[in-house]
Amino acid sequence: MNLATAYRGLASIYSERSDYERALAMLGKAREADPSDTEIDGDQGLILTRAGRWEEASQYFQRAAGSSGENENVPNALGIYAQRSGHELDQAASYFKRALAVHPAQDNFNASLRNNLGSVYGEQGRYADAIVQFKAAEAIAPGDPEYGTNLATALAASGRYEEARQALRPVLTVTPNYEPARALWGQLGSR
Repeated sequence: MNLATAYRGLASIYSERSDYERALAMLGKAREADPSDTEIDGDQGLILTRAGRWEEASQYFQRAAGSSGENENVPNALGIYAQRSGHELDQAASYFKRALAVHPAQDNFNASLRNNLGSVYGEQGRYADAIVQFKAAEAIAPGDPEYGTNLATALAASGRYEEARQALRPVLTVTPNYEPARALWGQLGSR
């Protein structure tokens, strides 16, 4: 293992502990140890994202995007940034699709990517596409209250109120205090 990799590992540990300044300092040492390590920009973007420093993070993600074609975290983070910062939603969807192409495994990360893509489609009013993504996320991670609630929200937005209630019932059974689901249930009322 080389020194840059060790510093990147320390940066990850500090980031998990929410000690972002130390994490960034370790990435600085990793950069000194191996200036050609193309993974450092992506790592720095992820740490800055966790720290809530989105504007700074986007600069590192843009640099990393050019050098890390096989890293699904970079396009995912760029998609989140594009969606949250009010950038073009088509661009956000493109990033999430790129991350899904790199990460096809049917695991929790894939479910999260599908949820992110469904969220963009929902904001665009593309409810049928959103429903497909939320159903896929829910199939991968059944019982996740966010995915079930997002599915129900897209169904309700499509005027499919009974299906929305059916999607919410298991969410409220497993997590009865999940506020977004409770609020949506209340909004559905007798529709």
